[in-house]
Amino acid sequence: MYLFEKRSMLLSERRINYKKAFALPHYHLDNMGGYLLCGRRQNYLCLSQDPASQTEWKRDTKRQFFVACITVSLAFAMAGSYMVPLEVEDSACSDPPIRREWRSLGAAEKQAYISAVKCLSDKPSKFDNSTSRFDDFALAHISEGLDIHYAAAFLPWHRHFIHTFEEALRAECLYSGSLPYWDWSLDAADLAQSPIWSTSGFGSDGTSTGERGVGNGHCVTDGPFANSTRNWQAEEIGSQFKISRNPHCLSRGFQTGDAKKKLQARVTPESIISILEQDSYAEFFKKLEDHAHNAIPQFIRGDFLLQTAPNDPVFYLHHAQVDRLWWLWQRRNNGSRMWQYHGPISNVRLDETNQNNSASLEDVISLGKFGKTVAVGDVINTHAVNLCYSY
Repeated sequence: MYLFEKRSMLLSERRINYKKAFALPHYHLDNMGGYLLCGRRQNYLCLSQDPASQTEWKRDTKRQFFVACITVSLAFAMAGSYMVPLEVEDSACSDPPIRREWRSLGAAEKQAYISAVKCLSDKPSKFDNSTSRFDDFALAHISEGLDIHYAAAFLPWHRHFIHTFEEALRAECLYSGSLPYWDWSLDAADLAQSPIWSTSGFGSDGTSTGERGVGNGHCVTDGPFANSTRNWQAEEIGSQFKISRNPHCLSRGFQTGDAKKKLQARVTPESIISILEQDSYAEFFKKLEDHAHNAIPQFIRGDFLLQTAPNDPVFYLHHAQVDRLWWLWQRRNNGSRMWQYHGPISNVRLDETNQNNSASLEDVISLGKFGKTVAVGDVINTHAVNLCYSY
């Protein structure tokens, strides 16, 4: 569970004209129970729960129509199926890049992403030449992101944050792909055995017989990030956090036993469906953050357990999955949830007496010196030109 320093979020009024209409040129079909996802403008993408049987059909009109018809029949035959129109598309975002699940990437695609992340780790910080560009994002997460946890801004702030990271990979490291996500529900039976921990992925658990790291973890000694140095650490001091410069190894300390089983139960397909069934945005983000989202850092521990969680490169795939679940939730109920946004305006765990539930689309999302300042309404639609991506 993350801990937070008490601080206030900078808010300013911003009048924005939001278009709350939905185009209907194509439909998105989705059933979490069977991991059936279909809909990509003129392309149909269908994924089964078994990664080995994932298949993609592209640019064949007759075959697409056949797949679409079968998909519609199956979707409506399954409990909990639904069909919703996709979001309004910005004319400048007519073909958004698709973020894909890690295990669906080819070997070359995985290597390209890993290389880009390592590239950021090798580049100097924009603010402190003794640290790295990758370190900048961990520092941003604690210095600018404390107040948005356990608040309505939790989802839009992280959407903006990981998109800023994705754009840095492209602009500064010539990465041509999209940010992948880790669907932990596929690994709920044993999170420690996920293919994401392979030596061609992000490396595995910290070596318990090796050097002690941070956050009840040990140094990661395999994979492309073995023995990586991370420069920032968030230290708990009473009810506050202190961020300090502390060069240390990338650390992990996977939970075991009953604690692990309880955490895995929070990311099962059934648990995810329960989260997606929340009717209001306030209830949805609270349940998503408290249950599935928090289960992952509590399982991985090490750097991930701390507010400087972006020290671990898996953080970005984790939050891409969180963002994807919001993306899915927004498309339920005929898309009426797209513009739903309400709840606490700041972190209720920093100040339990704070009952300000006036969060609005005009609230400001700030990354401080680390990125652009935008309004919540600017990042509510992933097909808007300033984001322009899909799942």
